[in-house]
Amino acid sequence: GVFRGVSDCIRGTLLIPPMPGRHYVMGVDLARLRDYSVMVVMDQQARHVVYVERFNKISWELQMHKIVQIAKRYNARVCMDSTGLGDPIVERLQFSGVSIEPYKLTGTVAKQQLIDKLRVNIEEQNISYPENPFTLPMLDELRSYEYTFTEGGKIQYSSPRNKHDDTVIALALANWVVDTIPNTAYHMRYMRGV
Repeated sequence: GVFRGVSDCIRGTLLIPPMPGRHYVMGVDLARLRDYSVMVVMDQQARHVVYVERFNKISWELQMHKIVQIAKRYNARVCMDSTGLGDPIVERLQFSGVSIEPYKLTGTVAKQQLIDKLRVNIEEQNISYPENPFTLPMLDELRSYEYTFTEGGKIQYSSPRNKHDDTVIALALANWVVDTIPNTAYHMRYMRGV
């Protein structure tokens, strides 16, 4: 397996609603029919997963509505796979007022960097997540995720045959931006007499 120490990062059993004064990031991996779309929200300061939602076989419109709803509920910066169909969806979500950071998963290097950062943060217990029915698919995917070597000797990450990796990718996308500085919003105030 790729990820060592998956069980060592389990902290508690509850998903946590948004709390005032906290910053959140959200990783989103999109799919529609065979695979799952997944949203993983992390508390940026605690580096702890506070929300997971996994769904499939619903329209793109409903998926975008769910992403906007959760991103606004947590006031989260969203890191989203913008490969293929993800690109126009990212663009539409940006117009809805959600802070989006697109990540192109094209090519082996981009995926390897994403997974390597998650692998290191799990091994060093820099992130954590609860264990409950919502996170069980994520824990199963993390435990079964594997790697192979290409003919050129490069590492290639993937889920086992007939399994999914959607929650791994969503968690990896949230992990990718969890240690970046959040954008600070500037507010203008009118002052008389100055």
